[in-house]
Amino acid sequence: MQLQTYNDLGLEVREIYLKARVNMTHIEFRLIGTHCPLLEVFKFSNWQNYRPYSLARFTKLKQIPKLYDEEKAYNVLEDVGDSLTHLEMSEYLLRILVPKGSHLLILQCTRNLTHLTMDGVFNPNPNQSDIRRMEFDYLDWNLIHEYCPQLVFIQMTHVNLKATEAQAKLMHVHTTIKPKVKQLVLKLLNLENAAWLYCLGFMYPNLTLLEIAFDIGTFVNFDETANRLDQVDSQTGFLILAHELKKLKWLSLKGLKQTHFPGKLFFDLLMTRGTALEHATILYDTDNISSPGMNVNTLNALAQGQKTALKSLDIDIWYGAYEEKFYSVIEPLSLCTQLNRLSLSNDDFATFSYNTIPMDMILDACLQLTELTLKRIAISIQDRHSKNRKHPLKRFDLSLSRVSQLIFDYLAIRCPHISYMTILNCCWMPREIEMKIDMPNNSFEFLRIADMNRRRTVGLEGNLILGHTVNLFSVYQSDKVEKKRKRYENSKQIDNERVYSSLDGLLSVTWYHLHEPPLARYYFPPSFLRKLRRIEVIAMNCLIEYCKQNQHLTKIRPFEEYENRYISKKRWKSDIASGCISINCKSIKTLKYNFNVISYTK
Repeated sequence: MQLQTYNDLGLEVREIYLKARVNMTHIEFRLIGTHCPLLEVFKFSNWQNYRPYSLARFTKLKQIPKLYDEEKAYNVLEDVGDSLTHLEMSEYLLRILVPKGSHLLILQCTRNLTHLTMDGVFNPNPNQSDIRRMEFDYLDWNLIHEYCPQLVFIQMTHVNLKATEAQAKLMHVHTTIKPKVKQLVLKLLNLENAAWLYCLGFMYPNLTLLEIAFDIGTFVNFDETANRLDQVDSQTGFLILAHELKKLKWLSLKGLKQTHFPGKLFFDLLMTRGTALEHATILYDTDNISSPGMNVNTLNALAQGQKTALKSLDIDIWYGAYEEKFYSVIEPLSLCTQLNRLSLSNDDFATFSYNTIPMDMILDACLQLTELTLKRIAISIQDRHSKNRKHPLKRFDLSLSRVSQLIFDYLAIRCPHISYMTILNCCWMPREIEMKIDMPNNSFEFLRIADMNRRRTVGLEGNLILGHTVNLFSVYQSDKVEKKRKRYENSKQIDNERVYSSLDGLLSVTWYHLHEPPLARYYFPPSFLRKLRRIEVIAMNCLIEYCKQNQHLTKIRPFEEYENRYISKKRWKSDIASGCISINCKSIKTLKYNFNVISYTK
């Protein structure tokens, strides 16, 4: 009826996005094509009711959802292959196409493709032969550009690049340049020959974004007994990448090995060539404790060469870079005057919960930071005087770390603009039954807390009931309380003193409890969330005070028995011994605790 009333409305529509629960029949496909013939982006989640020629009326369609079915993929490309610019092929589809060698032939159905995404399958273990694995040699890789000469963006996952000795020599001598490609993303990449590193540099000299995540076992075997790639050839390949990619703005290299990646020479060569990086991610594969990662020389070369251009940095802190040695991390970071996003990950997997890193030194060195991410770090505050200087930090993400109330007291004074904060799988120090996140100066757009004290850190004294999820938490919003105060002050029938004491005692704080779902519920989230009543809050406060005074009598329950501990609704008092979290702030719009979301917006 609406389409009949406004006949020309569909001619103005260029993009349509349908949510996951919205389904369409093949008749509705054609109906949209009739009324919106100029549609360019059509995204939906379910191909179930798609029929051949359902998209034939869309003459300008450029983007469609990811393809999963072989027959429907050919039908879709027959309908809109001439106009399509973005193509995404799923892992499920490639499992069918790769054994038949059709994963490249399907690209012949397109004419103007500029963005290609392929999620493949590959198993680097030589003892397990898998015919479904997605791999390319030099000739196959060139076929991609022959079928899609307009490509600007390429993204592949679980891909293997192979090359025989003859092809490796050919790649040394002759490489066809593809100047149109600007962005290359290779995730979980395996290489059979290091010649591919400099081949990519020669082939794509105009890259502005290069993101490579090497798979485990790319450079060395899984047991690290022998190298899979030659060290000299690998280092030469990385240096050629740095020499050729002069227009690079975004660089992400993950899964590196220090023996195969010439860190200092690589960034020195980038500086010599005049490459100005705005984003850099350099993460090493240090799962084996004997594998060295980032070092001070590499970080100094990165900071010295990109100090005026770098805006975002993601690195791992090398083994032993804490306490007095942490100055070797701070000094290079202080050179980056434009840095507004920083992520630090500790690769000392054995003792990261014990070796403290002063957070105030990070904030003092990076005065322009707006986003800070810390992983596997025991945070401490060294210089108490720096909290008097306000910092523009707006987002703070913390995971797998050790925190205390002192950290949040410091952030409340130093960083009053934090509006987005996540605390994931952290442990609380020292041992206290009530864990306070006291930030009365902050107004949160989003706050997430998950699995607090869930991780066991054996030998670290202070964990409250090791390995037990905290199921009780409270929220205090001062702005909300002030509104209540003003509302009651305008009412002359109520005694203000009695109202104030009531607000301060109970009405101002909202307590929540996570409990197990009923038997009829089988899907996530794994626990229900309910608000405690006033009489329950009174009883809980009394029990908390009792536990504080008699904490030495608390018995630590076996971790294996309470690993997934959600009790019934009626037994909520048993959760008090596992601790509670108190959140104090100005206001919160969205709070996510474990899997449960609370929205305070009206």
